[in-house]
Amino acid sequence: MDPSPLPQFCSPAAPYLVNLSIFFGTCIPSQLSLISSVLGLCSISAWLFSQIPQVIKNYRNRSVEGLSALFLLNWFLGDICNFLGTVILNQMFFQKAIGAYYVTVDFALMLQFIWYGVFVMTGKKASGYSALDVVVTDSDDSGDRERKGVPVVIHGVSLSPPESPSNSLMGSYASGGAAVALEPVQISRSGDWISIDTLGKILSWVSTSLYCTSRLPQLYKNYTRRTTAGLSIMLFVAAFFGNLFYSLSLLTNPLGWADYEPYGGGGIAGPEGSKRSEWWANTLPFFMGASGVLCQDAMVYVQYLWWGDEEKVEELSDEVVVPVKKSLETQRLLGGLGRTYGAVGSK
Repeated sequence: MDPSPLPQFCSPAAPYLVNLSIFFGTCIPSQLSLISSVLGLCSISAWLFSQIPQVIKNYRNRSVEGLSALFLLNWFLGDICNFLGTVILNQMFFQKAIGAYYVTVDFALMLQFIWYGVFVMTGKKASGYSALDVVVTDSDDSGDRERKGVPVVIHGVSLSPPESPSNSLMGSYASGGAAVALEPVQISRSGDWISIDTLGKILSWVSTSLYCTSRLPQLYKNYTRRTTAGLSIMLFVAAFFGNLFYSLSLLTNPLGWADYEPYGGGGIAGPEGSKRSEWWANTLPFFMGASGVLCQDAMVYVQYLWWGDEEKVEELSDEVVVPVKKSLETQRLLGGLGRTYGAVGSK
């Protein structure tokens, strides 16, 4: 069976680029385009396995104690905006599939947070236990009896199509381009008309804003707890490299380096050509959304190295001083311990 022909108007600069373009069914006309495509594939690979370790860790721990609810919510909403953009702009199938995958895994994390963080925790509290309770053993001569003791304080997808179809292995996911040239479409909203391109830009900037603020609640939660316990550090390591490769893929895309005539650059540009300034105007929110969180992901890893991932429990001394007025009140506060801890005030 003869190999499939090159994409229309595709003129690769080297024989190996011809073979790659035929094999993958997309135009890879230059070495720079190939580098952008490879970086894009590395980004996809990193993101495919970023959240699964956290899902597994939550299941094993039967807890989401280490996760920030605002972190999950920001990430979930950002991925929804991302996915809606690929559908509204009718981008390539694999882009929609990747976007749907992100939302699906996010949804699984949200379900875990609701189940372990609300229902399971509510059940523990109803039975008299919580995640912050610790069992204290009475060490006097009356016997070794365990009782409930003193609570311890436990410290990137393109949404706006450029002028040309995508030409890299990443498709429009890496280049910020659309899979096919789209005619302007208008939708009605309360009597006003906005273009689908405008809607895509709105979604892209909303997604960028959500991504750039998503890690802040998690960083704060780690700081207040002085630990990263409950977090899978692979989530943030994979996210760091996924965003790094994505940002580099955009920086190395030939459409961001020069202006092209129709079908110029060996077929990299579409029938209307491409202008560097317009391409960056459409791509900027996605570049900022990916590169803007690199420092935050790195800071989570620094917190992991500094505090570790073990639960931080304040050590209890042999005697816990609880200033109260009457011994009966002392016993009630300590859940009926066999002996009274602390200093009892005068009657």
